[in-house]
Amino acid sequence: MTTPDLNAITRSLVGLYKDLYGRGPDNARAFLSGDTLVCTLGNGFAPSERRLTEAGLSEEVRRHREALGRVEQRRFTALVGEMTGRRVVTHLRDCDPDSETSVEVFVLDGSR
Repeated sequence: MTTPDLNAITRSLVGLYKDLYGRGPDNARAFLSGDTLVCTLGNGFAPSERRLTEAGLSEEVRRHREALGRVEQRRFTALVGEMTGRRVVTHLRDCDPDSETSVEVFVLDGSR
């Protein structure tokens, strides 16, 4: 099996972020280790999210991003599944509004 193009996966995830949040991260990278794909995305928060964070409402920003991510879960897993050629077993996510960092973790089916 060929190794997936991690740069293409990163660009595609940045595009999803841009579509969902109105602004894409400008610092992103994907890593693949065994059956785990991790993508870190930085500096992609919207001005409104920054204002909320500055006002001490980081948790609200985190909850909003988590809720929107759940609504769009299929888009993320379909994209990664298609680009890796492997079924996504699970997809986990989190963000830290204070550092404007998000992480997407995909556990892939080990049977290649």
